[in-house]
Amino acid sequence: MKKPGFKYLLMVIVFLLTIGYFVTSSIRHSRLTDETAQRVKLVLDRMIVYENIYDDMQDFETGYRGYVITRDSDYLEPIDRHTREIPLDITKLRSLTNQEGISAAEASDIHNLDSLVQKKIEHGKVVIQLVHDGKQDEAFQRVSSGYGKDLMEKIRTVISSLESSGRYQLQVANTRSSEAAARTRNDYLLSGVIGFSLIGLLLYFLYLEEKRRIRLGREAAHFAAMVDQSQEAIFSVGTDSRILSWNKGAEMMYRIPEQDAVNKRFLDVVRPVMSQEELSSISQHLKTSSHWEGEQIHLRQDGVPIRVISSTNVLLDDKGIKVGYVAHTKDITRIKELEEELQQINSNLAGQVAEKTREIREIFERVTDGFLAVDSKWNITFISDNGAVLLKLEKASALQRNFWDLIPMKYSGEFVQGCEEALLRQRPVELEAYYDPAGSWFQYRIHPSANGLSVFFRDVTVEKRVMEELHRSEQRFRVLVENSRNLIAQFNEHQQLTYINPAGAFILGIPSPEKPQIPFIIQQQLDAVIRKVLQDGAPNEQLVSWKKEEHSCHLLVRVAMVQPDEQGSKMAILVGQDITQEIEHANQLRASRDELRKLTNYLEQVREEERTRIARDIHDQLGQQLTGLKLDLNWIRKKMNGTDPVLNDKILEINRHLDDTVRTVRNISAELRPLLLDDLGLIPAIEHYCEEFHTRTGIQATFSFEGPFPALTDAVNSNLFRILQESLTNVIRHSNARSVIIQLTSSEANLFLTIRDDGDGFETDRKSETLGLIGMKERAIALGGHLVIRSSPGKGTVIEVDVPLSTSLVS
Repeated sequence: MKKPGFKYLLMVIVFLLTIGYFVTSSIRHSRLTDETAQRVKLVLDRMIVYENIYDDMQDFETGYRGYVITRDSDYLEPIDRHTREIPLDITKLRSLTNQEGISAAEASDIHNLDSLVQKKIEHGKVVIQLVHDGKQDEAFQRVSSGYGKDLMEKIRTVISSLESSGRYQLQVANTRSSEAAARTRNDYLLSGVIGFSLIGLLLYFLYLEEKRRIRLGREAAHFAAMVDQSQEAIFSVGTDSRILSWNKGAEMMYRIPEQDAVNKRFLDVVRPVMSQEELSSISQHLKTSSHWEGEQIHLRQDGVPIRVISSTNVLLDDKGIKVGYVAHTKDITRIKELEEELQQINSNLAGQVAEKTREIREIFERVTDGFLAVDSKWNITFISDNGAVLLKLEKASALQRNFWDLIPMKYSGEFVQGCEEALLRQRPVELEAYYDPAGSWFQYRIHPSANGLSVFFRDVTVEKRVMEELHRSEQRFRVLVENSRNLIAQFNEHQQLTYINPAGAFILGIPSPEKPQIPFIIQQQLDAVIRKVLQDGAPNEQLVSWKKEEHSCHLLVRVAMVQPDEQGSKMAILVGQDITQEIEHANQLRASRDELRKLTNYLEQVREEERTRIARDIHDQLGQQLTGLKLDLNWIRKKMNGTDPVLNDKILEINRHLDDTVRTVRNISAELRPLLLDDLGLIPAIEHYCEEFHTRTGIQATFSFEGPFPALTDAVNSNLFRILQESLTNVIRHSNARSVIIQLTSSEANLFLTIRDDGDGFETDRKSETLGLIGMKERAIALGGHLVIRSSPGKGTVIEVDVPLSTSLVS
């Protein structure tokens, strides 16, 4: 037995490499996370400074404009404060600009922003100084000239560009972080799979070793019991010609106890009656071959000779070195005596039967077959009526005519040879020959006598043709059987294999079809079906499976009985088709379907998570920005205090557009992923969706539920809600329904969702399934349940979903 140490060492090395790969991946991911966090912090710091500068500039502009218009000194205090804060923000921005991760375009925008801010502050200071100098009109003219407004617009544009760049950098950092996290997850998953696989493989090897050890032990015990209980003599001999083991059969056959035979020279114990040359010949044969078999005469302990069939096999150790011999001896003394007696009886009986048969045949052939007699000169002395008809002769004209005048030599070559042989040996001759003038085959029985020949003949044309056709038919069927790719075998009434075709021998692993021996595991499976067919007479089928070179083999066999022959012997014909590839293909197809279903579920889960994330981002970020924009407009409107009606109306119109945009954003977010489904659960989400469905389509949607509802997982909530969405979409597109009834019920073990409409309906056995229906069924299967659609024309449609509430589906 080979030691599996190399396998275990290799698995340990691979396991250590996997751990190293895991640690390296962790360090790499940690470094990448730190770098990404640092970049994100710098970007966020710059964006905060951008916002501060923009807010300070807006307050600065509002302050000096208010001071010019109202000359209220309260506006000067914020102006001074922002004048001090803005340079500080600019200084902070410059320090952040010197950090890594800033592009040339962004640096240029920051420099441009610095210049614009300085110009804007200088412009404000000039306007304030003009007011201080009493030049009110000139200051108002500068404010109204648009120069300051243009500067502010440029500042806003530059800050917007910088914020867009910052958001892009955040998005890139987020994307890289997600990709790094995904790679790390994949690394962790790969490491875990390899580690557990190696552990499982190690346990599997240990299990195989233990299983093999137990099997070898059982086989050894079984073999020892078989040898010990055998009625035939089985003993082993060492290379020194001394007996090593001696079973009970040997004790009975040779009348020698085991203790008297072991360690004795086997020639002194079994005492074969043969010459030294014969012993040397057997010894030389076993030097070049591993097996010898033959008949011998041995002497028992009491000196009585016994005739045996002896079979000797060479024993080899694990290294192929000869360590001894095993002899198997069967006593055939009584069998030989019976065979000799039977042979003598058969010989006497065959002679008597042959004589009586010849006498009876002559009597009947003179009456029923054709007959003619010729003298020593080949003149016809007698011909029977039937004989003249068979040979196409006139009886009256044939008598006393020479045989060769009536039947030319060219038609009688084989017949002439038979006649010459009968005359020469003076004993009857039988032959078959074709007689062309009659167009028939004849069987001739030629009997010589002192005065000539007596010839009995009969027309065997029909029999000849039948035999030829039977022979051709046998040849055709033999070619079909021998060249068939299926197993074809024949069993006798004792369920013993008597014939198997080459394809069958190959399928069952039989080395030689001439000496067929079906493997034990296959014979066990075939015995029952063959026995049943031979008993009942009805054909039967069975699937036979076994292992061949560590591969599973499957054979579909059909057994039928051949009608008993004249002796009443039954015979069974077995035809088997190797369906191993078909079963393997079916298993592969089933596994492929399971993998595709898992992949589809995974993709659907990823899609649902992505839709949830997008819905959250749209609802939170875009909604928050729109709300902030609305607040800014209201702030501007309040600051204007109704001084410009046209501008005030425009602001109100923009407010209305913002409200519409907010509603649109909420609808898009709800279509992508209802937030109620995540926040409140399945039942509130269905209720809200039914209300929106009724509002949008005018179709009445009634929802009811009953039973205890445990907290379900996101997968259950998402899949059931999507099934409901697809069902109601089909109601809108195809059913022409006026109302829909939705029921959700729960029990301790199952969750049921029923969707019933009063629409047109359809023939479920004729309508091909759309991708939507297939998707609904796959969602139900992904939850371990099933979906059933019942419909008929004019009676609406009912969709029923049954999901088992297993522990994996309950949150």
